[in-house]
Amino acid sequence: MPQPLVSIVIPCYNAVAWLEETVDSALQQTYSKLEVVVVDDGSTDDSVRILESYGERIVWETGPNRGGCEARNRGLEISSGERIQFLDADDLLLPNCVADKLAFCDSLTPSEVPCCALEKVENGANFEFPPWWIQDAWDMEYLLSVGSPQTAAPLHTRESLLQVGGFRAGLPCAQEYDLHLRLAIAHDIQFKSHRKPGVAIRPTEGSVSRSGSSTKMHLAFADVLANAARLMSELGKGTQKRKNILAGTLIRVSRKLYRCGAIEDAMRYKNLARSLSSHCYKSGYRSPIMAGLANTIGFSATERLVNFLRR
Repeated sequence: MPQPLVSIVIPCYNAVAWLEETVDSALQQTYSKLEVVVVDDGSTDDSVRILESYGERIVWETGPNRGGCEARNRGLEISSGERIQFLDADDLLLPNCVADKLAFCDSLTPSEVPCCALEKVENGANFEFPPWWIQDAWDMEYLLSVGSPQTAAPLHTRESLLQVGGFRAGLPCAQEYDLHLRLAIAHDIQFKSHRKPGVAIRPTEGSVSRSGSSTKMHLAFADVLANAARLMSELGKGTQKRKNILAGTLIRVSRKLYRCGAIEDAMRYKNLARSLSSHCYKSGYRSPIMAGLANTIGFSATERLVNFLRR
């Protein structure tokens, strides 16, 4: 069977501190049939100068700042590979990342996407990986209830990415969660890890997606879930079990929004959860007593009580 061309797609914005190390990690893969594609997203530092220094060893272009999703999609557009490996400009690929995932494909079905495990960049800042990054498998139920692999963990097929339109522009964070959910819903896929580290993560200060605590993060997460509900309905993939799981997750996010003071947004997503499942409070609250209370006195009154007791 012929070896596929793999395109490593790197979006770059003011990443001069890490860019050379990141691009080198892509070029130094043990798998040789690959191209490295970098899209500079309007950097104002010396990132372009670094990219110029690679000459014809990489494919790159620069343009106006449009955001990470648009940069990744542009990288997908100008790449040529049958397989696509995404990589953030502040992270690193370990030497066998691509080779190990391609070899793992031999033990997978066409509906399973190969993933690698993660490690931290040596001497990096203290940072705990979220639990949804360190799984062995992500099926639809896990994706809907918890989360998805990190951006660089999977090795995608070009065709599947193009069929769902790549990354969805406009999301400030949780972009990979949105993409992976849409891929799973559209193609009935699941993600599987071979458990070997393939990507080294470099936590950066002020990262919304890696802090996981801001209102912006909760709003993005809720938007991703609402979009998943719409897509499942349109494609006829919304079984009642999936709706129940999704509704419970929406309630948990709505509770976080309520706690942050985003009351109107919290109520909007709570209403969506109720429209999906009458049992949404059962999985949205850990305590059966609190779930029963929400059913009796309502979500808003229950959350006011919870906040009062917390204080």
